Amino acid sequence: MNEFQPIEKPRSEWPIEQQANFEGSWTNLMIERLRNPEMRKQAVDLIFEAERLSDGKLTLDEYCDDNGNVSCKLFVARGRGVIEKEFDKAINSVSSVTPLTSDFKTGVGPATYSDKEVPGNIPALGHEIVPPLFKYGEEWKEKTLMITESHEKGHRVRTYNPPIADESNEDFAFALGEKFWKAFDFEKIEFTDQDLERLRKREHISDDVSDDQIKKNVIRYLKFPTELSERMSQLKNYFGMTGEDIFTKGHLRYAKDHYVKDTEFDNQMTEFFQAITPEKEDAFIELINSAGI
Repeated sequence: MNEFQPIEKPRSEWPIEQQANFEGSWTNLMIERLRNPEMRKQAVDLIFEAERLSDGKLTLDEYCDDNGNVSCKLFVARGRGVIEKEFDKAINSVSSVTPLTSDFKTGVGPATYSDKEVPGNIPALGHEIVPPLFKYGEEWKEKTLMITESHEKGHRVRTYNPPIADESNEDFAFALGEKFWKAFDFEKIEFTDQDLERLRKREHISDDVSDDQIKKNVIRYLKFPTELSERMSQLKNYFGMTGEDIFTKGHLRYAKDHYVKDTEFDNQMTEFFQAITPEKEDAFIELINSAGI
């Protein structure tokens, strides 16, 4: 007689507090989501839209004509078929290549590690993963590295910021700005004196730079659709979400209270959460579930 074997519920049906603080590979989790047909379609749709909106505008790339004159190139939007092929190629790349371009412990100086040399047997990636946080001698933590790896790999795949060069417009690089910003109120971001001191030390910011300019620079950085999308991806990873799992207000509210404490890594997540005000929660939930995250 066969014994009854209880069927384990999928993680998405666990209580939210049990879903939180996923301990597996965040990179593998993100890649699995992006290979889901619906997530892949969402991401490709946004890349296609960003390039369509940027078509014909000046880019950050330069070229020389036959007379040696240097000019900026015009951005040329790719067709959807090309974008799909490059998207799949990027997914495969971040699954198989792991260059690190700075010293693993301090983030200082050039260094290259093969896959086998990366501490913690971290899965391979196709992009350097050293963020500004680690440039000045801070210790690397395994979980921090895992979060950073997934974040930087996501940038290679979710190319939502075409390299437009019209700096006369403060929002020059934000082709998808309107779509993303409706989910945030950046004016609600606050900076304590401790926050500003930490930023000055970490980034070696001169005393000549005002506190207001530092605040402006951080907010402008956060406004990039690619930066917002990778922080949304961090949230889905935190809850171990796969495929088409739905991110809810319950997930958001739990993450606001626990994410930074649980991960011990605050790559502007505090400011990110501050910008998701109660009035913006509905728009945020719609965005995180429709932006190829």
